[in-house]
Amino acid sequence: MHSWIRENPDVRIGFVDRTKQMIPFAKEGILFGVKMGIYRIDAQTATIEVDQKRLRRPKWKSGTEADICAKKGAMLGKWFAQSGDSTTIFAMWGVRP
Repeated sequence: MHSWIRENPDVRIGFVDRTKQMIPFAKEGILFGVKMGIYRIDAQTATIEVDQKRLRRPKWKSGTEADICAKKGAMLGKWFAQSGDSTTIFAMWGVRP
């Protein structure tokens, strides 16, 4: 991720503001998942655990906007997971926790 960001510095323009705008939606999604028993927040490790048995992924029709977004989101999630801890990722994107 670090080398890609260095090669594409324009992606960082406005990134912090765009992510701040997403906070209410992310919070609502997490709280809904906790209420439904899909997620469990571990305060000791500051992580969210997922109950895979309760998680239902929708089957999007291939080629639709929802399908494309879901595939790109999955790729992005894997990319972030392989890029180090949250402090390192925040620093790469210019975000101060």
